[in-house]
Amino acid sequence: KSNGMAAIPIVKLFYLGIRQVSKPIAAILKKTAVEKTYLRNYVVIPIGQVTHKFTVIMARLSLNSSRTDVKPLGEKEAVELGADIIGELIIYSIAATILTREYIDSSTKAAAKEEKLNAQLLDLRKQIASLQETLKACHIEQNESREKLFELEQRMASLTPRPH
Repeated sequence: KSNGMAAIPIVKLFYLGIRQVSKPIAAILKKTAVEKTYLRNYVVIPIGQVTHKFTVIMARLSLNSSRTDVKPLGEKEAVELGADIIGELIIYSIAATILTREYIDSSTKAAAKEEKLNAQLLDLRKQIASLQETLKACHIEQNESREKLFELEQRMASLTPRPH
């Protein structure tokens, strides 16, 4: 069995690999979202503004400030932030999809292995039951043979003349 500590660097390397492979895909989708007016105005900019507002409010709360007013970002900054968030969401979605698929495959393999082991266990139990029946039959036969032997010894004893 392997050491659990080795799994952590492998998971990190796997994630970094997924991230590197996903970056070009995310960049293409991000570029499309920024270039298309509808996506830019109704998806990218609102995501950028909401992210900015959330970040500012959380920062203020951590400093015990009660201010809730947040100055909106300019269009360029909101587009940049929104596009970055969309890119990261795409990367994480790809990673989550791959990891979920791996988990499902691993669970399926584990279930198949468990089913095989259960079948082997059932077969072994049947073999044990069969051997127990055979042993029981042997004990019965042995007892019958002892009884016959005892009877034969009794007959021989009765046929053998006794000295006077």
